[in-house]
Amino acid sequence: MALWSERIFVALPEDHPLASHDVVSWTELKGETFLLSGYDPGPDVHNLLIAKLAAPGDHPKVVTYDVSSPHIKGLVSGGIGVTLMSDSCLNIAYEGVVYREARDGNGPNRIGYIAVWEKENANPALKSFLKLVRERYPVAAGAP
Repeated sequence: MALWSERIFVALPEDHPLASHDVVSWTELKGETFLLSGYDPGPDVHNLLIAKLAAPGDHPKVVTYDVSSPHIKGLVSGGIGVTLMSDSCLNIAYEGVVYREARDGNGPNRIGYIAVWEKENANPALKSFLKLVRERYPVAAGAP
């Protein structure tokens, strides 16, 4: 069931040359070191980086850490690299880190959030959860 989508932002050290831009294009991010969490949405963000920045014989430098997003922001603040965040991660300010929307020629990029469950799941909590999701996210109302 599709739930919602959010825009992608790049988190930069506040003294980074791109920090003065309102919007950052993907081409401006070539050559950056991307710091990612090994937790969600790590794999999706990694796939997005490959789609936006990889070329034959040229892949973005990605370093994955087994830590949560706030720890990644600490590394960004220390100038170790940059990272990608969605809208919902921006509500927590982190000293020394600025956020800029990442865009390409088609405009803002988005990452989608979905819910997946087994059809055979008879847990009564699942029914209540799906009812709640359908009420809060009408777009998903047509989903099974």
